[in-house]
Amino acid sequence: MLALVGLVSRCVPEKSIGMEEKATPLIWLDEHTYFYSQNNDVRALSIEDRSIRPTDKKMPIWAHQAPQFDTEPIEPGQFFVQDNNTYSVIDGSKMRVIPYQHWKRSGINQSFPRMEGISFNTYLHLGKVGLIVFEAGKPKLINLPLKLPDNRSAPFVVWDKHAGMFFAIQNGCEYPNEDGSCQRTAWWLDRDLNLVQVVALPEEDLLFVEEKFSCFSCGCGCVTREDIYAVNGKVFFQVSGSPIPSSRRGLYELVQEADESTSWRQVIEGRVEPPMAFSPSGCHVAFYRVSYLGNALEEKNVCSTGN
Repeated sequence: MLALVGLVSRCVPEKSIGMEEKATPLIWLDEHTYFYSQNNDVRALSIEDRSIRPTDKKMPIWAHQAPQFDTEPIEPGQFFVQDNNTYSVIDGSKMRVIPYQHWKRSGINQSFPRMEGISFNTYLHLGKVGLIVFEAGKPKLINLPLKLPDNRSAPFVVWDKHAGMFFAIQNGCEYPNEDGSCQRTAWWLDRDLNLVQVVALPEEDLLFVEEKFSCFSCGCGCVTREDIYAVNGKVFFQVSGSPIPSSRRGLYELVQEADESTSWRQVIEGRVEPPMAFSPSGCHVAFYRVSYLGNALEEKNVCSTGN
């Protein structure tokens, strides 16, 4: 009976947090002050003395603005639908076009706003994936080499406003085993969409829940969530949502070794709800923690050696 009670307690989504009470970090003005919103009011918080003041909502000048690309065709019929799929003929080859998709690994999780990416259309052709942009009305393919060719899911792209680069990651997992593995390729691109680096992510799936019946109805994907932050050339993954244990939730840094292997390093533990905001250096992060001791905005230096 106790085991059943424990299982049910993990199956039921956690109590909702009213958006009128939740404090949401927005963006840092400098290394000492950041903006946050609460109950439709934007304020500035100093991490030095915890003072709070109204703000004129001026945006900081340190953030790199994402360059704009033509991502939609201007020629009629460049994209066409056939058998419920979208296609295009590019350089004489008919290839599958995948319109921009929202981030798939984003469940209900208290109905917080979904992480948004940059609305690139992508292509899939002969085992290759990549982005499609248009120059002078003509399509140009940005090929993204696959480290793990069995996974051909479309790339999802975010902007690193600290470093002025794009980070792309596959929007779905390849599951070679049923042991919590998730194979994905990711890419760094410069502001002109030139390929800088190809990365194979760690196989450990941060959203994996071991019990097969721990999520009724639509499954664990309805309530678990993964948010991605590209920050000054580093990548952080925020994990949230029940029934993931509190000890496994929080913020993880993607660590890349000299031999190109990768691993996860947990830098914040516990129930912290999205979104987060990183300072100009990428070292300080502001977040909203939910705790039995009280909910509050917190900050942490993720560049320090200790957790």
